[in-house]
Amino acid sequence: LLLITTIKSEDDKPVQILSKDAVRSYTMMGIVLGYLVVFNTLGFLLSTVIFLTVGIHFLSSKKVFIQSVGISLMVTLLIYVVFRILLQVPIPGGLFIG
Repeated sequence: LLLITTIKSEDDKPVQILSKDAVRSYTMMGIVLGYLVVFNTLGFLLSTVIFLTVGIHFLSSKKVFIQSVGISLMVTLLIYVVFRILLQVPIPGGLFIG
């Protein structure tokens, strides 16, 4: 997204590739990439809780770790109930759940 806006930009301002916001975007992209890499190995439940906890904690202005974990657990449980139980969509269990 940053690349597309940079290319389509018509003003003559120099592009700040290493600005604070750009670095946050790159870091979040790395977190998402890490989630995709470990998803099948760790499974949906564990990898999603870790991903959401790290993502929420990283993007939040209030760095309250317990709150990040609580939100992550609730969102993951909600997604699990909707897709696995109600819609009966198979979800990767990973190494620990099988």
